[in-house]
Amino acid sequence: FKGLERYRQKHFGDIFTAVGIASMVTGVVYGSFFANEHLLVPFTRWLSTLLLGTLIYHWLEGWNYLDALYFCVISLATIGYGDFTPTTQIGRAFTIVYVINGIVILLALFDRIRIVRDRRFNPRRTKPAAEGETLNDHQ
Repeated sequence: FKGLERYRQKHFGDIFTAVGIASMVTGVVYGSFFANEHLLVPFTRWLSTLLLGTLIYHWLEGWNYLDALYFCVISLATIGYGDFTPTTQIGRAFTIVYVINGIVILLALFDRIRIVRDRRFNPRRTKPAAEGETLNDHQ
């Protein structure tokens, strides 16, 4: 049973480390960005997309949670190192749908961050700038 205990310690340590880092990052983000509630919904959608993908890849491909999360982040960031690839047909089909939807959700989050940031630094502006429009046009 010593080998089993070492296996548990190694893999649970990885999971708890990843969860701890994610908690710290989320705490920092919630503390600064989410003073404005307009970012909460897009961020929650993005976070739940990562969580859902992690659980499904763990179930479909048999990867541990950290590897599944790593694959989700690398895929949605469009990096794609290729060190993990789905091997089942259903895993590949899920990846097609997951990546397309996940990238759209991530882009929506980035757009919302841009809008909130623009409103924070330019409080007199009520709508996004039109193409070719400069900040001097609003002052």
